[in-house]
Amino acid sequence: MPSPEPISRHSRLAWLLSDLAVPIYLLQGLWTRIRTPRLAPPPGRTGGRLNGRGAEISLLVIGDSTVHGVGTDRQHDTLAPSIARRLQDMTSRPVRWRANGFNGSVIREITESVVPNLPHGGWSHIILSVGHNDAKNFHTRRRFVRDLTRLIFAVKARFPDAKIYWGSLLDFRKMPNLPEPLATIIDLRADTLSRVGWSICREQGVTVLPAIDLVLPDHFSRDGFHAGPVGYNVWARHIAEHIARAEFIPPSDHRTHVPDAPALAVREERSGP
Repeated sequence: MPSPEPISRHSRLAWLLSDLAVPIYLLQGLWTRIRTPRLAPPPGRTGGRLNGRGAEISLLVIGDSTVHGVGTDRQHDTLAPSIARRLQDMTSRPVRWRANGFNGSVIREITESVVPNLPHGGWSHIILSVGHNDAKNFHTRRRFVRDLTRLIFAVKARFPDAKIYWGSLLDFRKMPNLPEPLATIIDLRADTLSRVGWSICREQGVTVLPAIDLVLPDHFSRDGFHAGPVGYNVWARHIAEHIARAEFIPPSDHRTHVPDAPALAVREERSGP
């Protein structure tokens, strides 16, 4: 199913406006970085399996601090296992999952240091949660195109049979810790990179997941930047619903497969670290 082009949050002059605002970005960004608490990723295993019936869904989630689980106190509440629980709940299939993320990493670092060391295992679905740090660090459009393209090439070469998804960048203005005008300056960048990323993914056969707005205060961790347990759960439901509807649930059943609460009753058999 083709991914619809993301709706722009800003005008086509967003990139130029963000370039003009670099002095503000540098000064206010430094002040924000100094006052923001540094959170460590939670302890716990980063892989597991949920029992079910039918063919197994094998899920590999690759990315930055969002995959590393920064903002939570335990791995159980992070993005990858939350997606796995949602997929199991919606499809009743067994789901094997693995998370490989590193705090603060940009796309190039994921390609060079993570992908070559990924576990083999015949993954059926791979989610790329990357790009937020590239936008936050003010990477150029040319660099973003090069880095995202190389990452997709590397993942496809290593796992040619996997269905690959990339998540559009979140709206930085929704993050409580980012003051104005800094939040808008970064989001001008992120909005443009989301549209650039959509074009790259369309060319490379990667499905783009639409961005979700984490708009409620309890969706965020105490640093006001990363998601907290509630935010990861909402985000995971958003991702799982799009995957399930696109691949596993008949269109006539879409309305009857939207759970209101996380599936917590499924027994999980954890794998190695």
